[in-house]
Amino acid sequence: MMTFKVYDVNIKIALLLVPMILLSIFMNLTIELIMLLCIVFAHELAHCFAAKLFNVRIMEIEIFPLGGVVKMENELSLDPFKEIIVAFAGPAINFIMILFAFVILNKTYYSNSTYNIFLIMNLSIGVFNCLPIIPLDGGRIFRALLTYMCGFKEATLIAVKLGKIIAVFIFLIGIYMTIMYEVEYLYVIVLSLFLYRTTNCEKKTVNYLMFREVLMKKTMLIEKGIMNAKHLTVVDSVKAGEIIGRFSSKKYHLVTVLDSEGKLLAHITESEILNTISKYGGNITIRGVAEIIHNEKQLI
Repeated sequence: MMTFKVYDVNIKIALLLVPMILLSIFMNLTIELIMLLCIVFAHELAHCFAAKLFNVRIMEIEIFPLGGVVKMENELSLDPFKEIIVAFAGPAINFIMILFAFVILNKTYYSNSTYNIFLIMNLSIGVFNCLPIIPLDGGRIFRALLTYMCGFKEATLIAVKLGKIIAVFIFLIGIYMTIMYEVEYLYVIVLSLFLYRTTNCEKKTVNYLMFREVLMKKTMLIEKGIMNAKHLTVVDSVKAGEIIGRFSSKKYHLVTVLDSEGKLLAHITESEILNTISKYGGNITIRGVAEIIHNEKQLI
């Protein structure tokens, strides 16, 4: 990745763009390259504009050949509906540009090759980014919808699994097209590997994002003095790391721990679970958390 800053926003450009730029110049496709980069820029700008509507600060923009990824501050605290709006803003601008080209430019430029390339590029970028592969826009929309039914962490893991399956499917299509048709289709294989890698990176960062967001919520509770609460009831054998995956970013959680026979063992707060995980890791059972908290209280 090549990285630079613009107004405190990290701009990352995928190395895949470098050979693409050189190849375009070599094949005298400079105009097409500039057009593609402008379309990608408009796509990402639409995300930024939608995020600004919800007063969300843009932290990082990652650009790759068929789109990019916008990373926002306090992303987990963004309401799923708002995340859907921000995610769909990118493909929406591509479809709007296609509509504009059809309605406004069609009569004058319909036979122009540049006009046709403009349509194909917008359609390709718009449809590609709607694929349910995280961190593409379609993957973020899919995860946001799942978040309504399960926690952010669980939704991300499901989206990651689906994304990997689709990436492997694209990889197999790329191999078939390269063998049966032309070597030019090697880019499909490269693209599938890139998608698989970025999807896997999303899985690696989800635990960090969850933990960071919950810690920020603790600070918010102390500052405001009041927050809506959510009550969870769990069996003592459940791991603490699985429980925080169910936490919502806008509510404080109180956890009731029961044994295998349904008898009450303990009431634990969200902060107590987080403090214990920070010392002993997320694989500790909630019963272990309850025992540690009980022992610490006895020592006081």
